[in-house]
Amino acid sequence: MMISMSFNNVTPIEVIVHIILAGMGGIVREITSSEEEGKKTLWRYTAEAFVGMFCGLVIFFICKEYGISDILTAACTSIAGFMGTPVLTTALRAVNLLAGAKFTFPTTPPSAPKEKD
Repeated sequence: MMISMSFNNVTPIEVIVHIILAGMGGIVREITSSEEEGKKTLWRYTAEAFVGMFCGLVIFFICKEYGISDILTAACTSIAGFMGTPVLTTALRAVNLLAGAKFTFPTTPPSAPKEKD
């Protein structure tokens, strides 16, 4: 039984190679990070690799959809793996900022007795 992907002529080998490149980008990010960001542990290296793989895979499929050359796609997935954690952190902060600006939650439940002045 042969498993095949037919997404814009993408082979499973291409996907695996680019996932490895992106994961290596995440590991390089952790190696070059300062000690101030936290103690370097195997868990941190693994987490950076997985975040890098996710970001690299997204960029890989975007590049393939737009017909970007293989070498430029490899460069983009590697850079995405390196920049994965900071980009996701920035995106999360932006979402929290936007949500905080639009939504306010009461500090007391509606059924709580009101304080008298």
